[in-house]
Amino acid sequence: MFTEDLPSVHSDGCLETGPRKTVSFRVADGFRKFPLDVTASIIYGTMANAEKDDLWTLAEKRLALWPFTILGGPYRFNWGSWFDRKSYSLLNEYAIEWRNYNDRIVETRRASGTKTPVVLIYDAYEAGDITLENLMHSLDEIILTNLDVMVHAITWAIKYIAENKKVQQELSDEIDANWDRLHEYISKVDTHLHRSFMETLRLQPPAVFNIGEMSPSVKNFNGILVKPNTMVLVDVLAINVRNPFWGSDSEEFRPSRFENIKPTDVQIYIPHFLELFSPDLPRFHPTKMSPILQAALATVSLLTLHWLLQLRYNIAIFGFGSRKCPGQYIAAQGIKALLAYLLRRYKIDVITERKEKKNRSAEKSEVIPIADVIVQLTSRDSVELH
Repeated sequence: MFTEDLPSVHSDGCLETGPRKTVSFRVADGFRKFPLDVTASIIYGTMANAEKDDLWTLAEKRLALWPFTILGGPYRFNWGSWFDRKSYSLLNEYAIEWRNYNDRIVETRRASGTKTPVVLIYDAYEAGDITLENLMHSLDEIILTNLDVMVHAITWAIKYIAENKKVQQELSDEIDANWDRLHEYISKVDTHLHRSFMETLRLQPPAVFNIGEMSPSVKNFNGILVKPNTMVLVDVLAINVRNPFWGSDSEEFRPSRFENIKPTDVQIYIPHFLELFSPDLPRFHPTKMSPILQAALATVSLLTLHWLLQLRYNIAIFGFGSRKCPGQYIAAQGIKALLAYLLRRYKIDVITERKEKKNRSAEKSEVIPIADVIVQLTSRDSVELH
């Protein structure tokens, strides 16, 4: 398990003090590979250590290319190769290595008779259902695109939880109480764990501005008319933090603020509402209901809609509308699982915020800020570390 290996991986920062063991390390160094391990294992299945090492090497090359995507301009066109031959050469090198890597993975899985998702995707390509470019781009986007986003969320969540001892104790108690039904617990959205995840992303969204968008028609924002084809950017922090909706302590880490705001209740209730109103179920059709049941249904519907509108216009985490990030579901489950295992085994403290910038050449490509702190993990009384 990833959390169990932390003391051995960071052995230079490991210390035994009586029955307890502590290990300290820079938080990003400890968890940088976790998102890749999680996502890749879903697509590729169980991976050998050599496969993981090769994938990480490719991931580092891709991360180094990502800033050029953000810059845009000439890097969005084929003629851009004349503008920056070195960068395009690195891109071509990466594309070839990425194809070769996936070919090897598929060959190995087919030889063992393992039908992992990557094999099924290759089957579709070989059947002519998708192009090679679609195949390579899809695998790249699924496995590698959101690595920095997940590391961002993990490091900030650990930092906030480590600094807030009350929240940390509440989380540890909740995790202990739910350990025997861990999968169900991680999937739930009415837990302190999920609220801590949401509060982290409220305060530290992966992007502080959305990708610019424009409309071909005039838009009216509370009387402010925006001309057609005007590029519009959304200040995410103005929604998530500098917003009266979140109260006077909007800049503080307080997961309990989400206790009375349940956006996923909409996902739970709306399908049932649709069933209730379906003509195929005349027993439950509104015209067949008693006045009391109709009133109760209407009340619950309005409350659900109120919860939806509250968060729709007061928080922005994974994007907007149809452009919301599809990887949010893997990210949420993976990060919550990591936090659960981590807090089950350790107490977490922040030793210091890093001031020096030595030995950080691997991070020059970062475009999403991480929490740059050194954390100390101390084994809990009830858990023995190996």
